[in-house]
Amino acid sequence: MCGVLSPCLFAIFIDSVVDKVIESGLGCYLNMTCFSILLYADDIVLLAPSVHSLQLSLHTCEDELSSLDMRLNNKKSVCIRTGPRYKADCCSLVTRDNCELLWCNSVRYLGVYMTSSAVFTCSFSNSKKTTFRAFNALFGRVGRATSPDVIVQLFKAKCLPALYYGSEACPVNRTVTNSLQYVIKSCFSKIFQTKSDDVIVECMNMFSCLPVADTISRRKEHFLSRLRQSDNFLCYLCRLAAF
Repeated sequence: MCGVLSPCLFAIFIDSVVDKVIESGLGCYLNMTCFSILLYADDIVLLAPSVHSLQLSLHTCEDELSSLDMRLNNKKSVCIRTGPRYKADCCSLVTRDNCELLWCNSVRYLGVYMTSSAVFTCSFSNSKKTTFRAFNALFGRVGRATSPDVIVQLFKAKCLPALYYGSEACPVNRTVTNSLQYVIKSCFSKIFQTKSDDVIVECMNMFSCLPVADTISRRKEHFLSRLRQSDNFLCYLCRLAAF
């Protein structure tokens, strides 16, 4: 049965998987700190500097999961490559039960889509599609039956969270910023029935809808501030440094 302590108890139960992978010393390092595994509940990401190291880390993870009477879901497990040679062909990773894991151009982790490229890159295409779907559903129901200010408030409460999801933890360049800004302008254009950029900007200012660049900057500051104050994060770094 589910309970309020279930997430904490499961984290304790599966914590040995993190320890075993870190003890292997096969993963990536940042400032002498090992970041070979990221884990949230039962969603696991293994990081390694080479395909061979990733294969060994995979087996280490599988062995520990097996000791806990758990196993990987091969159908949901994939591989992605980031770096200067991200286009190079790679050998397939093989699980303990001889199942090959496919190499993909994009992978979804905790709702964030990461893409294979020369540097760490995230895709916001799904976020934009979700925002448009949410806005069209909202506007289709109340667009003609209520005032624009009510629609804007509903848009900010129900649609913008989907657009900005994960932006505080992802690299966002000018191209991505402009594409996200276009989504907001398109919605405001439909709400106020105008195509004038000056009118749209004025409407955004009137309803305290900040530009995308400013919003993401504030979200990043808030995210990093909470991360520094997190006891779990500090304990995790201390534990990593002990190995």
